[in-house]
Amino acid sequence: MTAYDETLLYQRVSALPPLGQAAFAAACSQRLGSMCAVLGEAWGLPVPDVFGTTQAAVWAICAGERGTSDADDLDAAVSADVPHDDDEDWDRFSGYLQSAGIALIHAILAARSPDPRRDVFGARQLDEVADFTASDLRDAGDDAAADAVLQAVHEGLDEELASLEAGSGSAATIEHVRRHAELEGRRLGALLTASLPAED
Repeated sequence: MTAYDETLLYQRVSALPPLGQAAFAAACSQRLGSMCAVLGEAWGLPVPDVFGTTQAAVWAICAGERGTSDADDLDAAVSADVPHDDDEDWDRFSGYLQSAGIALIHAILAARSPDPRRDVFGARQLDEVADFTASDLRDAGDDAAADAVLQAVHEGLDEELASLEAGSGSAATIEHVRRHAELEGRRLGALLTASLPAED
């Protein structure tokens, strides 16, 4: 996938079994969460603890280790810690955290009751992060880094979907996708820390 195509994503996600659909949503939120973890470490800014614990719970549901009812009320806990546009201390990192939080809420909803129309929303958050980051990088004259961000995001979405399609939602496949999403998120975070300041 060389560019974001939500119609194609919807078609591919729709063909997955329910836990595979939830795992795709979880992969999107994992990548954003791991990216934020790297940025937070580099910029000395905190990531809410609830993001990590909730992401782990979502993966456990996707792997069949926990029941879908365990997703109840998780979204409320995450929502409480998602930054808002009108926060006085809003900055670039707040925007990344907001996208990660929104994607995580969609992953929670997918774990509770998969719906392909909603399960692709995390991918939309990921693509929006890639787009506005690439725009900032191009404004700074770093076209190569902008292209690298877009390529990493779009290829990652394709790879994770392809793994889920090939593995039929097995626990081993879901664990592979989890690890891939975490590594890709950290790689994206490292790319951003090398290219962008924390401030707008």
